[in-house]
Amino acid sequence: MEEEDVERKNIAFSVMLPSKGRNRRIRKKSFTEAVKEKYCMSDPNKIYTSGFVIDIKVTGKPKTSDSEAELAYLRNVVLNNSCVGHAGVPSEGLSSLCPNVVDLDLSSNDLTDWKDMLTILSNLQCLKFVNLARNKLQNKENTIQSWNAPLPQIENLVLNGTFTSWQDVIDLTKKIPSLTELHACENEYEDLDHPEDAYKCLQNITCLRLNNNRLRSWEEIWKLKHLPQLESLILSGNPIQHIFYKEEEECRICCLENPAEEMETERDISMEMQDIVEDIVGDVLQMADSMETKEGEESSKSTECQHGDPFSRLKLICLSETQLNNWTHCDELRKYPALKSLRIKDIPLVKKLDADERRKLLVAHMPNIMILNGSEVTSTERDKSERHFIRYFMDKGSKPERFFELEAKHGKNLNYSNFTFSYTL
Repeated sequence: MEEEDVERKNIAFSVMLPSKGRNRRIRKKSFTEAVKEKYCMSDPNKIYTSGFVIDIKVTGKPKTSDSEAELAYLRNVVLNNSCVGHAGVPSEGLSSLCPNVVDLDLSSNDLTDWKDMLTILSNLQCLKFVNLARNKLQNKENTIQSWNAPLPQIENLVLNGTFTSWQDVIDLTKKIPSLTELHACENEYEDLDHPEDAYKCLQNITCLRLNNNRLRSWEEIWKLKHLPQLESLILSGNPIQHIFYKEEEECRICCLENPAEEMETERDISMEMQDIVEDIVGDVLQMADSMETKEGEESSKSTECQHGDPFSRLKLICLSETQLNNWTHCDELRKYPALKSLRIKDIPLVKKLDADERRKLLVAHMPNIMILNGSEVTSTERDKSERHFIRYFMDKGSKPERFFELEAKHGKNLNYSNFTFSYTL
């Protein structure tokens, strides 16, 4: 009881109402000021949107480590909608304030310059998750490209609605190789142009979210085909009109990794070998031919593409609210080698069908999909869906290729519309 009384004495509240009719001007704050204001100091002039002036004075703070930093215990900093307009980091950095922050939410503030943003990030070296959504950040004077200070090992970065160009995003990821999840939604991207070696910048990305951009052509999505760890690709809300999958005859990444100079060297060596062989006769010639054959096999193995099939690890894709309107798009999705989970709602192809029929037709059309719109597809459901698919298309003039596959599997006599079933309990 005595400890409780002491604790109560350390906190004092005062509440005041502002004068009626007084215009309130929102003042932009620095990041440092916003952190102190929310987590460790009082501000008697703070005005909330409710119209109250609240002064909270706290003496003493929890201390859970030996650090002398004022907010050493702080791991999560949430400053969304806090009028943060610039960094305001002191010359000594943030080591004496909040050096151990892991999760940072700065969404919906007034930050407009990547220089301020990178300054904040560089001073919080423990960061793993950063949300910068809805800050209209500009890359003035190519700050991203010229930034030399080390950035933290961020794993999850949210850039939704920042309108950061795709090229700037790629250049930023070069400085954050630890990144595994990237959110780049609502940035009005119409293309995903980037250097051919961009896969090296995004080599650890497992989840890429590109919702609600302006991507129409699957050619743009295809530019992501060699991201080696990509497992989840979220594309909902884009006006995508078609899908394809194609085996590439020549891997462009391999072309980059095997420059022309090496090809010239190999060609010169081959010509020299040919001259030597022409001067050799009998058994020696036969031995040389055998060695050349063996070397050719080894050379073929060494030049074989090591980057795998396009989208070789892609397990989940979200295509809801796109403009897909043909069953051939489902045929193409079947070709993606690792695809098991699909989210595909509100597309023109099946929008007019009721929910039950919509699911049955999609399940039947794509035998590779194990999870559809978040629900597992059982073997019983798949069997019933395939039979329903045959009946649905049986009397239609235009039939998808899948119809004939299922007809061969289940047979033709599946039209039960003229039969009445009765059950006896």
